[in-house]
Amino acid sequence: MDQRLSDFAGQAAARLDAAETALIRGGAAPAQVARAALGAIAASASRLALPRCETIAQASAELIAQGEDSYPMALRGLMRLREVIDAIGESGREPAGVDDDLVAAATRTLPPSITDTLAQARARLMEIAPSARDPRLAAIIERLGDLTAEIEPDKETEAPAELSSARQTRGPRS
Repeated sequence: MDQRLSDFAGQAAARLDAAETALIRGGAAPAQVARAALGAIAASASRLALPRCETIAQASAELIAQGEDSYPMALRGLMRLREVIDAIGESGREPAGVDDDLVAAATRTLPPSITDTLAQARARLMEIAPSARDPRLAAIIERLGDLTAEIEPDKETEAPAELSSARQTRGPRS
């Protein structure tokens, strides 16, 4: 086996152990440790032309960045990454496999919240017809404002409308 791949497998396994431990602890600081470890694995995998390993590490790091709700899928990614790293250590080759589920979870986008959608609709109507001379249009604009105000207290339980720049990209970041 190529010495570089053997070294990679050993170092990646140690970094993966650190990432798993940090992720299980939870919290913002340990999540940063986990993401840094996965970023280092992805960078090394890239240099060694190990695309599957790189993809899994990047997707797992992005899932961690998305927050605790994504940790179960991130842990699945870490387990899969461990299998790939173990295979590289044993055979000196990256095993074939499909990781579309991890990539899809890492790049998913959240729908805008209801209140944001209503506010955007009202703002757009105000742009189109600022004077709202038509009483029906004025009633719609007013009702959109009322609905937004009624729903606003529940906004904290909804998905955020503002997406992080990472989720707006086509692929996971490292």
